[in-house]
Amino acid sequence: YYRKFVPHFSHIAAPIHRISNLTKDRKHLFKWTAEHSNAFHALKHLLTTAPLFLHFPVDDFPLHLATDASGTATGGVLFQDVNGERHNLFYHSKVLSPTEQKYSVPEKEALAIYHCLQRMRTLVLGRTVYIHTDHCPICGMLQKPVNNRRIERVANLIQEYRIAEMKHINGKSNCLADYLSRPSDDPLFDVD
Repeated sequence: YYRKFVPHFSHIAAPIHRISNLTKDRKHLFKWTAEHSNAFHALKHLLTTAPLFLHFPVDDFPLHLATDASGTATGGVLFQDVNGERHNLFYHSKVLSPTEQKYSVPEKEALAIYHCLQRMRTLVLGRTVYIHTDHCPICGMLQKPVNNRRIERVANLIQEYRIAEMKHINGKSNCLADYLSRPSDDPLFDVD
């Protein structure tokens, strides 16, 4: 899972992969050396430091929630821009039920917002939140009535949050939320 977030993961992990994938008749070749220890410690360091490491919210800055939905799941990331630096606070993804998978795209995108706000409730409630979505048709669901019962229901359910604005962003700028809403075997993200 984390390999997608670690630059040059395959190169760094290669020594470990060479000895961990030995077949039964070649197990006797397993020897842990300094090269393997160095690779292990490099991966450990990369997995426990920024940008993978999650931050605590800073009170003086608003929250931003980027969400996305695919055919099978919803996902989102809660973050803050603190002095020009992005701090990721929370990641969320949820597989859609068979019934939810039949929803229209706008309904799934609205559901992604609802799922994320519910999961991140303790961090979001009472704070100003800007929602970023790559699906423009739902951006106005809080300002004007929508002719869709499911979207209207989501709009009513999220009224308890202090949503300052729902912003449309380009799909290319919504990479992390997009990644969280995709199955792990989606070839779109198999870039190393």
